[in-house]
Amino acid sequence: MLHAERLTCIVDDRPLFAALTLSLAAGELLQVAGDNGAGKTSLLRILCG
Repeated sequence: MLHAERLTCIVDDRPLFAALTLSLAAGELLQVAGDNGAGKTSLLRILCG
């Protein structure tokens, strides 16, 4: 299980995402999609530690 609450990422004074809450059960899949620079890789790096 993965659970995160109120994640916020700001790069160069620009918020990529704010107050993001996420819960995934074991075996559940998540697709992350968005424009270049939207914060997809930043989100995955934060979740992986």
